[in-house]
Amino acid sequence: MEAKNKAKSISKTILWVSVAAVALIGVFFLARMLVKKLKKTSDKSATDKAKKEVNEKELSYSPSEYAGMADRVYREMDGVNLPTDSYSSTFDVLKKVNNKSDWNALVVAFGTRESSRSLPFTSPFRGDLVRWMEDELSSSQLAEAGSILSRAGVNVF
Repeated sequence: MEAKNKAKSISKTILWVSVAAVALIGVFFLARMLVKKLKKTSDKSATDKAKKEVNEKELSYSPSEYAGMADRVYREMDGVNLPTDSYSSTFDVLKKVNNKSDWNALVVAFGTRESSRSLPFTSPFRGDLVRWMEDELSSSQLAEAGSILSRAGVNVF
């Protein structure tokens, strides 16, 4: 009889642990969906804000040139990156920014992009130009990017 009670007790414990595990997994996925939704909203608003702040008369390049620069930055930052990466193409692009309108046009051209890489069971990284730079560049590289941009009157980092 005692063995039967122990078996029932173990069964109840296993049931409650299983229910708790399923609940925790559900909360995890719900929180992850919420965070993704919030990130999408903030990325879109950053790009929308940049779009409103572009002064067409101050632009140094054509729309296709901004698109090409944004693509260069994306290609360099997407993929497996090592701490030793210099991001020379990214810094070359930043050196072409002459004013706030150039920066905003570059942010608009970059838009919100998704990484082509992700770990199993995770979503790929997604963000605007600033989020990509914050994610990929080291703190010293971000300081260098900030220094380059500040010469053009842009204070981002």
